[in-house]
Amino acid sequence: MPHPEMELLAEHEKSLRIHMQPVYPSTEKLSNKGITNRVLSKLIHQLFVETKGKFAETLSDKILFDLKLISKSEALFNIHFPKNQELLAKAQFRLKFEELFYLQLQLIAKNMLHKQKIKGFNFDQVGTLFNDFYANHLPFELTDAQKRVIKEIRADLGSNAQMNRLLQGDVGSEKLSWP
Repeated sequence: MPHPEMELLAEHEKSLRIHMQPVYPSTEKLSNKGITNRVLSKLIHQLFVETKGKFAETLSDKILFDLKLISKSEALFNIHFPKNQELLAKAQFRLKFEELFYLQLQLIAKNMLHKQKIKGFNFDQVGTLFNDFYANHLPFELTDAQKRVIKEIRADLGSNAQMNRLLQGDVGSEKLSWP
């Protein structure tokens, strides 16, 4: 060990750390300014002391209960000062879930705003050619999933909203082979 870090036993016993210690990402610039892993750990320790480890919960009680997630305060504490591997894993899962949850909410909100701002052309009724094509010109029966997608497309065409869809199918499924 070329550069071991040591601390007095009395100092260690006062800290929140037990056996597992986090390793924070660092850069050469931070290291040159004297901000090492140990300094970051002490800063975070001080933050928990000053806030008494209480952080505002961002998820509802129902989500926490249904998904068996630990609280935000527990997750933040256990991501920095885990007592064991199980608590660390629960903290990681909670924080990753929360990040993904809010990213998804943001995407949904952007999508709704986009639909409100950009209007598409409203097709009040489907023409006879559309129905005739599926009823009389396809050499195979549509699957239930395909019929459902066609109903969704029809609904979108009559909704006055811009439609964005990706249709995909199984390659080589023999559905499109003509006799």
